[in-house]
Amino acid sequence: EKVVGKGGKGRLWKPADDEKQALLGKLVMKETGFDEEGVCGEGSEDDTDDENCGGGKPTFEEEVYDIVRRGIMEEVKIDNICMEVNGRKFAHDRSFGDCAAILVPAMFGTLPVTKSRKVAFEGANKLIEAWTPLIKKFARSVADQKQTIVSIEDFVIKEEWKALKLMAPILKSMYDADLLEDTAIINWAGEAEDRDAQGVALAAECKALVEYLEEEDEDDDEDDDDE
Repeated sequence: EKVVGKGGKGRLWKPADDEKQALLGKLVMKETGFDEEGVCGEGSEDDTDDENCGGGKPTFEEEVYDIVRRGIMEEVKIDNICMEVNGRKFAHDRSFGDCAAILVPAMFGTLPVTKSRKVAFEGANKLIEAWTPLIKKFARSVADQKQTIVSIEDFVIKEEWKALKLMAPILKSMYDADLLEDTAIINWAGEAEDRDAQGVALAAECKALVEYLEEEDEDDDEDDDDE
C-alpha cells in the first residue's frame, strides 16, 4: 500500500471493481448515447430536474427499472448496464439484492403479453438465458436471491400473467441457469407464511419443485456421509 500525503499520513485509494463501475458507469452510458434522454423517459434533458418524473426526482427503484428495461429493449451491452446500475447502487447506498429485486422484474416486464403459457415461458426463458450474466452480478448471495424471488411474485400475479402460473417454471429455469441456489428457493417457500397469502399461494404452486430440490439436498448429504 502506497503511503502519500504530508508526513506520510495518507494512503493511495484504489477503488474496488464495483466502485470502478460506479465511477465509470455514467460516462460510459453517455458516450454510448444510452443515457442521453435521462432515466425517466423520452425527452428528459436532466434526470435531476424537479419537473421530471411527475414533479420530483426519480427514486432508486424508478432509476434502476428504467435503466434495465431500456437497456434490454435497446440491446445495450451488459457491462454498460451493470456499470450504470452500480452507479445508482452506490449513489443511493443500496445492496446487490435491492438491485436484483428490481432488474429481474424489469427484465420480465419487456415480455409481450400473451394468453399462452407456453409462449410466455419460452419468452421468459430466452430472457433468462440472454441476461444471465447481468443477473449474476447482483443476485449473488442466498439472501440476494430470496429477495429476487419475492420480487418475481409481484410480476407473476399481475392481471395479464396470473392465469398462466409462471412462478414455478421461472424459478426452475433460473435454478438451471445457476442464478438461484436450491437453498434460496427452499427458504423462500418455507418463509411464505411469514409474508402474506400471496406468498403462500405461490409457494404452493412451486411445491413439486421445492420437494425435488429438498430430495436433491438429501441425496447430496447421503453421498457426503458415504465418503
